[in-house]
Amino acid sequence: MTVFSAEIRRGMLLRWSPLIAAAYLGIIFFLLDPWRGLWPETSAAVTQPVVVFVIAGAMTASCRGVKASEEENSDIFRVAARADWKIDLIRTAALCTEAVGIYAALAVVPFLGTAVENPPGSPRISLWLLSALGLICVVSLSYAVGRLAPARFTSLVAGVLSYCLVAFIPPDSALGLWVPALTIVDRTPTDSAFVVKALLAAAGVLLSSSSGTARKAMPGRRPRGQNSISATSRRVSCVLAATSAACLVFTVPLGSGTAMLEARAPDADSVVCDDSSGPKICFWKDHASLLPQVASMAQHLEKVTAAITSHRAVYAEKGIDSQDEGIEVGYGGSAIWTGLINGALPPFHVCPAESQVQLEKRVAASTLAATWVEVKVRGKSVLQGDYEYTGFDPTPEVKKLLKSSESEQKAQAIQWVDVISAKCGKV
Repeated sequence: MTVFSAEIRRGMLLRWSPLIAAAYLGIIFFLLDPWRGLWPETSAAVTQPVVVFVIAGAMTASCRGVKASEEENSDIFRVAARADWKIDLIRTAALCTEAVGIYAALAVVPFLGTAVENPPGSPRISLWLLSALGLICVVSLSYAVGRLAPARFTSLVAGVLSYCLVAFIPPDSALGLWVPALTIVDRTPTDSAFVVKALLAAAGVLLSSSSGTARKAMPGRRPRGQNSISATSRRVSCVLAATSAACLVFTVPLGSGTAMLEARAPDADSVVCDDSSGPKICFWKDHASLLPQVASMAQHLEKVTAAITSHRAVYAEKGIDSQDEGIEVGYGGSAIWTGLINGALPPFHVCPAESQVQLEKRVAASTLAATWVEVKVRGKSVLQGDYEYTGFDPTPEVKKLLKSSESEQKAQAIQWVDVISAKCGKV
């Protein structure tokens, strides 16, 4: 433990920890979507600023690898009297312990922020664990890079490459380093994702452990006065490197085709419903604390929609009745209103046999009806919204309609609803 303790004490990441903490917590509290008071969103949020640790961990680990190549004859090695692969393994363990330890300590802060509000459910530590395994892989591989290619700009290159990993690997892939908050409540980590991450972490550690011996074996790379590599050390390092390569060759293709999360099956233990105040509303138990607020919103909405449609409203959080539709929580009141309105109006029919003109009529009617209903329940301020994704801006027509009498408004809204629900070819 002497070498391990020495490595921990001299760790650069510990010296950078105040800056890392400021960046991580700043992203958590000021840049992310609302998460406080909701366990699923909090559990996803703690992983999203992992880019801070990935870059800092990669740069410090590669820098330590560079220094290790320059200090191979230092006193600590002669006193330790251990094989090179053991020294590199201890160093890698110290670097990973620093990175994951600081990451865990800072992740506790947002978890406590949600815990004080006593929401239903519990934190999903598995999401953080997936992210931590990815961090171990990046840190250990970065140490190997610094060990094998010591140069002035090795740390900078390692930092840039690690950022590219975060930026360009899809977060929904098992190779991703963070978990997106979108619909996290109706998703659960796959077993394959844990296997992939564990194998990647193991591959990184094994490769970093063999990197010192590999460097010495390079022609002209053995430091002056350094003893020759023992046969045992050479064999062990070869086994470690071969195992690491096999893990990477097997895992990367597997991970690229494997999802990090899978659909969560609703059941009596995970879903809670309430129909005591009128319309039936079903939420994942993680968001049960929002039921009274949403029930009040749904009551207000029913007073408007009852006059224009007889459609039986379906108010359920996304993933309960449908994997693609439903109320989305964690993105503010506007997203909840959108989900409620979509549930109150008839479903949008897509008819492959219809022409583009007919499809555009349905899109326009759906957008106009939803916008009119939203104005009635929330006020005219919603007309400032962005409708670019629909290809149709309902604002002028809805503003014009609002100047008409209430009966005329309802009559026009009924016509829009009829277009939405019309059978194929009847538009």
